[in-house]
Formats: sequence, C-alpha cells, structure tokens
Amino acid sequence: SYSVTVQNNYDGLICSETASFNVTVTDIPVVTAIGDAVCIGETATITAEGAFTYEWSNSSETESTLNVTPEISTIYQVTGTDNFGCWSTATAEVFVNSVPTPTVITTNYEINLTEPMPELTAVGIESGTLTWYNMSGDQIGTGALFTPDENTSSVNVFTYTVKDLYNGCESDSVIVTVTVTGDCPIATPEAEDIIIC
Repeated sequence: SYSVTVQNNYDGLICSETASFNVTVTDIPVVTAIGDAVCIGETATITAEGAFTYEWSNSSETESTLNVTPEISTIYQVTGTDNFGCWSTATAEVFVNSVPTPTVITTNYEINLTEPMPELTAVGIESGTLTWYNMSGDQIGTGALFTPDENTSSVNVFTYTVKDLYNGCESDSVIVTVTVTGDCPIATPEAEDIIIC
C-alpha cells in the first residue's frame, strides 16, 4: 500500500490532502500451445490456453484455436494476454507428413487359361504398410508381395489396388490388372451307333 500527500501554502495557511492506493503484482500468465500433425493438404488445429486474449504471429486470428493448412512443417507463436494486460508467449509446431506413393513393379499382367496367378509386387516407403484390395474395396492382403487366389479356368480380367500407409497418411490407390486370355477348351465327343431291341 502506498500514499501520496499534496500540500498547498496559501497566505501562510498550509493545506494538505493525503490519498492512499494499492499496487497489486500479478503473475505473468502461463501460456501454452498444443501443436498438431497432419498429412499434407489437411487442416491442422493449434490450441492455446492460459490467457484471456490471444494473438498469433502467423495469422490475424485472435481466438484460442487456430486452423492452418501449411505445406511444410511450421512453428507458430502465440501471445496470450490476461485481464490485467500481462502477457507471455508460447510456440507450437505443426508437423506435415508427406503422403507416400507406392510403386508397382508391373501394372498389367497377362496369363493363359489355367495358369497360376502371378505374384504382384509393390514397393512402398520404408516403415510403411502396403495393403492390397479387390475392386469391392475389401482388404485381401498386405506386404510388398501378394498372390491373388483366383480361378483362372475362364477368360477374365481381375483388378486390384494397392495403397501405402505411413505416419497415418495413406496414398492414393495404384491399380494392377491381371488378364486371363486364351480360348476355352472345347471337348470333342465320340459316339458309336447302338442297336437295341
């Protein structure tokens, strides 16, 4: 608590007046910011807390949450101010993970009737997960090598897709087709005349 006194000398008469006031010392707000991790092209959300108002260095947004779509991993700084005008800063990073692109060794296979199905081969990003699907979208295999279980006794075209998953980011589908070609075998019947009573 502090006081201030004002004195005034008027024709030998001293007049004084005293006023008191308090100085309150408040803590600086502890501002924290939580970053995010997204795949490239997705929107990330950063959340700040610990203050009353916020100001983001990379945006004109003043809310406690900031939605961004960076192309590369980016650090964002936020300044938080409390009700007393005291402020502090915090930073948060948005990690942008690239979307993997699997490479298929052969995209079109051609086999003859009754031949076994070929082994399909794809190459993905290291530590990624390759998954194979049929055209109905059902998962039918995983890994770089996959041999379909199909009946090749008739002419047909089988279509499959493969995707790669890494750090939660899934690639677009890569299409692989297997075409079964050849003439269907035609049996030649043999017959003999039969005499009956």
